[in-house]
Amino acid sequence: MKTRPLALTLFLLAATGVPALAAAPATAPGVPYASSRTGKYAIALSATAELAPARITLLWLPVAAPCEVFRRTSDEAAWTKLTATPLPVDVARFADTAVAAGIAYEYRVISTTRPAAHGFVSSGIALPAVEDRGRLLLLVEAEIGKALAPELAQLASDLAGDGWAVVRHDVARDLPVAKVKELIARVNGAAPRGLRALYLFGQIPTPYSGNLAPDGHPDHRGAWPADGFYADLDGAWTDASVSADVKSPRQRNMPGDGKFDQNAVPSALELEVGRVDLAGMTNFPSKTEIDLLRHYLAKAHAYRHKQRTYPPTAVIADNFGAFNGSAFAATGWRSFPPLVGAANVTELRPGDAAGFAAAVTGAGHTWVYCCGPGSYGSVGGVTTTDDFRKRAMRAPFWITFGSYFGDWAAADVVLRAPLAGSDGLANCWSGFPLWFFHPLATGQTLGHCARLSINNGGIGAPYPVNPGARGVHMALMGDPTLRMYPVAPATDLTARRAPGRVSLAWQASPDAVLGYHVYRAPTPAGPYTRATRQPVKATTFEDAQPVGPNGAYMVRAVLLETTPSALFYNLSQGVFDVPPARFAPPTTAPAQNGKG
Repeated sequence: MKTRPLALTLFLLAATGVPALAAAPATAPGVPYASSRTGKYAIALSATAELAPARITLLWLPVAAPCEVFRRTSDEAAWTKLTATPLPVDVARFADTAVAAGIAYEYRVISTTRPAAHGFVSSGIALPAVEDRGRLLLLVEAEIGKALAPELAQLASDLAGDGWAVVRHDVARDLPVAKVKELIARVNGAAPRGLRALYLFGQIPTPYSGNLAPDGHPDHRGAWPADGFYADLDGAWTDASVSADVKSPRQRNMPGDGKFDQNAVPSALELEVGRVDLAGMTNFPSKTEIDLLRHYLAKAHAYRHKQRTYPPTAVIADNFGAFNGSAFAATGWRSFPPLVGAANVTELRPGDAAGFAAAVTGAGHTWVYCCGPGSYGSVGGVTTTDDFRKRAMRAPFWITFGSYFGDWAAADVVLRAPLAGSDGLANCWSGFPLWFFHPLATGQTLGHCARLSINNGGIGAPYPVNPGARGVHMALMGDPTLRMYPVAPATDLTARRAPGRVSLAWQASPDAVLGYHVYRAPTPAGPYTRATRQPVKATTFEDAQPVGPNGAYMVRAVLLETTPSALFYNLSQGVFDVPPARFAPPTTAPAQNGKG
């Protein structure tokens, strides 16, 4: 695909206030963070959680300014200041003893400089395991559903094994987006507690909205892909006022054409949403779309079951720097220390593409942030779509930023390249605006972080707001249910039935787990109820209240997980006594030709 190089002249786009993304001057290399060109905009924050006595201690890499500390719980919208006066410059820690086990806390540390540097961390002491994650709608493009039936059955099994109640619908790729939205609304209304998450797999029709250029380029102004349309269940999306008669058919947006007017999501998203769509990735000529999607499902399954592991480290390749205060790489410097520890975050020399290639191959990293002047298929000075075909890029989670490729629906776009090749499982375009991933440290999902990031904006926003806040272009490429810190599950669960009882046996997890919980359900789709009061240390269990012949058993290992920010009870993937084929088949026939 022919890509458009980034113009290297700065200009201000009057309608959005967004400067075009041109290269910032390179600086001499230095030690990580201390010499980072974005370090003064982000506080590299983490925490330690102690059970007896209960205490959470915040730790951060020093900044050249006094700092203030704030806290809130998940039930609170407002922050409470914990420091009566700013902490001295030479103090880079704060101990909070007014905490209790089992409660999740979120902290914010702010410097007194202008502009202020911010750091965020989610923490807690012995947080309870999450057994029920809510209801998820798995939308599958119909032809993909037929071609990948076994793999999608395994996905449904994996989702159920992580606490999701899964409903699957297959839809035609030419179904109007309004009809897809109607389906989502119906499924949400039919669920007793509604939906929590939406997983789009294959060529689910792409909504477009707005007349915007979030990367600052007027030649790319118009409608952008807008998956937030599907996740906003009660917002007013209109198609009446925008007239963007531009050359690109995808960016063209005229009244009544099925593309929406809004530049920003009109109301807060109710659903966590992520998309895996690998159509048009022709830079992988030896692989069909089906091959690429099959590869994605296989590596996601392996990650969930801890069959693929990565060093608990992160790398940042920042080819923009402060960029007039935008500091795009602040996303990495705020998000990575809570997840892997500040000492495990490395920043590369600007423009060091060879160093970047070396960093993400070999042992690799868990997280990567890279930004630079872009095209649809490249992050300038860092990497290209082709690299994900040519190299074994060993990193599951990516954050990338540069011109053009935030428009993820383009062919061979670099934003989808990690999903198509190597080990990548997720990617997002973070810079205009910034994203926030620190809640992963307490066991939250990527979808949770995406929804939180997209909803951040306006008066009272919990996190810093920069241009593009709540933009319709914000989207998570990847499975929204994925989370960090997988626990190796048990294996080979068997169930021997006798009158009035069932005898279960399994092979132990290789991790140092506390034991196992056993669950039962009337059908493989659930709902699952726990049969064990406490984790059992043995690898057998006798159930005197057996489920019927159509029921299922599940076993999950339990680990007390210590992350660089929190202490929480972490559950492995569930293993079942029934095959994946019995999980979440399509519940409706595919809609055809936009008329279903």
